[in-house]
Amino acid sequence: MLKTMRQNTKLILWIILIAFVGTIIFAWGMNVTGMKKRPREIVGVINSQKISFQLFHSTLQKMHTQARERSGQELDAEASRRLRDEIWNEMVKQILLAEEVEKRKLQATDEELLYYIQHNPPPFILNNESLQTDRKFDPQKYAAILADPRYDWTFLENQYRAMIPLQKLQSMIAATVRVTDAEVLNEYKAKNEMVQTRYVAFLPKNFKVNQAKITGEEIGQYFDEHREDYHQPRKANLDYVFLEKIPTQADKDSSRADIEAIRERIMMGEDFAEMAEAFSHGPSAKEGGDLGFFGRGVMDSVFEATAFALQEGEISVPVRTTFGWHIIKLEERQGQGSKEEVHARHILLEVRPSYETLQALIAQVNDLVEKANEIGLEKAAQAADLVVKQTGLFPEGSRFVPGLSRANRASRFAFSEKPGKIGGPFENESGFYVISIREQRESGVPLLEEIKAQVKSDLVRQKQSQLALEKATDFEHRLHENLTLDEGAQETSLTVEETKLFARQDYVPNIGLANEFVGTAFGLSEGETSGMVETNRGYYFLQVVAGEDIELDQYEEQKEALKLDLLRKKQNQAFGDWFEGVKKQAKIEDYRNDFYEG
Repeated sequence: MLKTMRQNTKLILWIILIAFVGTIIFAWGMNVTGMKKRPREIVGVINSQKISFQLFHSTLQKMHTQARERSGQELDAEASRRLRDEIWNEMVKQILLAEEVEKRKLQATDEELLYYIQHNPPPFILNNESLQTDRKFDPQKYAAILADPRYDWTFLENQYRAMIPLQKLQSMIAATVRVTDAEVLNEYKAKNEMVQTRYVAFLPKNFKVNQAKITGEEIGQYFDEHREDYHQPRKANLDYVFLEKIPTQADKDSSRADIEAIRERIMMGEDFAEMAEAFSHGPSAKEGGDLGFFGRGVMDSVFEATAFALQEGEISVPVRTTFGWHIIKLEERQGQGSKEEVHARHILLEVRPSYETLQALIAQVNDLVEKANEIGLEKAAQAADLVVKQTGLFPEGSRFVPGLSRANRASRFAFSEKPGKIGGPFENESGFYVISIREQRESGVPLLEEIKAQVKSDLVRQKQSQLALEKATDFEHRLHENLTLDEGAQETSLTVEETKLFARQDYVPNIGLANEFVGTAFGLSEGETSGMVETNRGYYFLQVVAGEDIELDQYEEQKEALKLDLLRKKQNQAFGDWFEGVKKQAKIEDYRNDFYEG
């Protein structure tokens, strides 16, 4: 059968194909003002294997589009950075795993390929309507088309030929993992054994300190005793001029003219859905602008008012929202009153800076850099009627630069050049900027005068903690004199609080998660009162008032399923730990910052 699969070359029409529409460069991340040092075509090297910028960026485009369609909105700078990190980490992982597969000489046999193709079809086949009966995947239809010599299955064979060795590798690592009955029982107890407690809490935050009585001498002494706690990294302060990417009036007028021209074509008889698919910037474009049914209070208020005012089949005039210009077509209505909903399509044109606007900004920022190198940033900005701002001090290694958001290249420049040096032009998702290093401070402990407020605040917290500990210690002595929890609380004007039943893995309100309080609770007998228990929140005394043991019959019923679940968790953890070791041994060169800002 595999031989038959390889010999045919015709493509199956219903195979899902992935296509890229356009070759946009993202204003939210791509550095279009120039790259430094690193070759343009290489974004990284993993153990001598190069990752091309073309591959990385095309993958980024595809994933960005998918993420945008899922969320229904444009990704912000932070989401874009996370997406780049995810793609990079996945590429690193695939390269390193492929090397391990080759090193161990792991391969897929023809028998394994045949079995996987027959019994483990991928999702796009399982979900294909032509292979379903009553909306469920039909193995007989799949078997029939597999046996049809007109179709070429090489693509699926290649997919599994790459996948099976990776599964073998994972199985080799997972084979080292074992789960004992004791581990299963402990896991079951952690989820199902319950206790309920009463407690008295001594929390530092509840103890007041008279700050007016704290002397400068006390603050100085505390600072001297904790000097290393205030050690700070290198810091820099930048002057900067920022030119925001904002649409000009001409851009706004152009967007308005474009949306009116699209509406005119529709009114002349062109299909609304086809025009939406061709021109709309919205994530619904691929569905012909179809938004489905929606009620009131869901959409932008202007959009909603326009949509609900239309008659079925009517097309609106262009309307402006915070997202841009829209044309709306009402398809149908359903419901009445507060339950009324409308089914609408729309075409969205976002109001964006045009290519000409961006080029003008680039020319302006390049001119600013040239003049700043001659006469300084302050004078160059003044001559261009631009405002110079300061970032304030920020630490070395920080990706965030005050006023510039994520600005990796500016941050690196601030600590690699000398004061007075002009840097740029740089770019982020919002605009272009030029910087000048105003000040650099070496690492070390700052003068007390510079951080006196912080030191005083830390001293106050220490005093609060000392007061809480003193009161808790006195309370413990009183309990040793045979006072009950309630009597002790009454003497100290505190309240006995009570928890609900909780398991070892639960988060306990006002207590926390898996801390000393929880551990102590499960070590006490019903009615027994603990000694002083310290957590990161404060000091506690607790008493178990009720408990629920596990039901052994239920445990036996769930034991095998729980054991399998625990085994999978341990296997995943083992594989993750193993891969981290492989990654640490690898030589990984990451040049993404030469291509992307932030």
